[in-house]
Amino acid sequence: MKERDSSNTTPHLPCTAQAGPCEGAWGCGEEDTAQQDVQYQEYLDSQEAQGYPDYQTDEQIQSDQGRGTPPSNTVPSQCIDPQFTLFQCGVDSLYLSYRGDLNPEKGRHLEALKKAAQSQDRLTQGKAQIILNDLHFEVRDKGAGRFPYVLVNNYFRIQISSRDSRSLPLAYVQIKSQYLTSVGMFEAEKTLTQVIEELGCLEGGATVSRIDLYADFTTDVAMDSWPATAWISRVRKRVIYFSAKQCTGWTVGEGGQLSARLYDKTLEIQASNKDYLKSLWRVAGWQEDQKVWRLEFQFKGAILKELLSDPDQEDPVNARSVSFVARSLAGLWHYASKTWLRLSIPSQTDTTSSRWPTHPLWESLSRIDWKLPQGDELVRLRSEARFPRDRWLFRQGLSLLASYMALRGNLDPKRVWDDFYHDMKWYYDDYTKPNLPGFKATIKDEVAFKARKYNLPLPSYADEPVYNDTEAYQRAKDGE
Repeated sequence: MKERDSSNTTPHLPCTAQAGPCEGAWGCGEEDTAQQDVQYQEYLDSQEAQGYPDYQTDEQIQSDQGRGTPPSNTVPSQCIDPQFTLFQCGVDSLYLSYRGDLNPEKGRHLEALKKAAQSQDRLTQGKAQIILNDLHFEVRDKGAGRFPYVLVNNYFRIQISSRDSRSLPLAYVQIKSQYLTSVGMFEAEKTLTQVIEELGCLEGGATVSRIDLYADFTTDVAMDSWPATAWISRVRKRVIYFSAKQCTGWTVGEGGQLSARLYDKTLEIQASNKDYLKSLWRVAGWQEDQKVWRLEFQFKGAILKELLSDPDQEDPVNARSVSFVARSLAGLWHYASKTWLRLSIPSQTDTTSSRWPTHPLWESLSRIDWKLPQGDELVRLRSEARFPRDRWLFRQGLSLLASYMALRGNLDPKRVWDDFYHDMKWYYDDYTKPNLPGFKATIKDEVAFKARKYNLPLPSYADEPVYNDTEAYQRAKDGE
């Protein structure tokens, strides 16, 4: 699979914040630039033949100016994309950093849990959990970069520095997208701060290290209907992606302090399983057969500092507080979509790209009306990101049961389940001894391993394993 990069540099496949590399969602392909320009001109000709007023030649623009229309490099307001429908906009990813010192006792505890996670024994691995602010976290067996400890659950991914580190913050945290959508920026920061306070002594509040803003929309505009030169920006790196000859998106400025991604979100969530977005889209009128595109701007720490810091302010770090950044969402979006990047309609006669009119789709996207996060409608979070889905569990169980029923020639499912349990217990206790530790010890190890993976408390064991601790599982699934 290949991708075409107009800057002639070697790009990397773009990745979402929660789902990792999304090669399957984006796809890639290779197009000749000259051939694409020809296709683009054919597309403009077809639009003109259909009588669309959105696409104007230089001669038409000059004619309009002769009738009194002032010179402008933007499309008039009546020429915004008529098929554009906005479904949702907000904060997709939020990364916060906390300065401070790690509590020595907590540091020793995290080191012990990290070693437990590295054990070959599954029961020992299952104990690599820590409870902070009543939330269960899995302690990973490896660190991340210069951060030796990584804690993960459905809401946060926390990287913790060692007590000896002076150049790193105490904690660098990614707030998961679904949790942000559920509770909003302020509640998420409040909960996270309470978690970090249990790890050490903080020096001030949270600082925004990265924020990704997004808009989900539908349109009839084909995303490969313009050439790479239609993107007006100082950055040179512009990459288009294909899957099975279908355009799946663009990236502009990938890897920089400010970057943009325009991609097929309905295709991406087939891999990431972010089905909660569909319920939000439906509220805005989305139909199941509609393709949803996402425009996403990623702002990193340096650009945030440049855009938000006030030279007259005594404490420039405060300009990157969650409250200040939340009040600046509209300004960030405006800067990214009007000053830093613009999608234009290239002229065939004028080589000065700054005079090219703005594409109607971009007019619609740059005019999005942003609201403060506390005014957004929230949705209930069902924190199933780390759980196996019921559909998967029951299908696997049914397949197993059907196989065993066929082997035993018995159509009574309850009787076969009982037989299966006794036969499985015999297999581990008698048939495989002394190679395996026995049924009770084996299933205890497996349950502990799964509990850690799903951020659930370890079930208690008496003489026999306890299999009916379903309340904690259901509470976690319901987001309580």
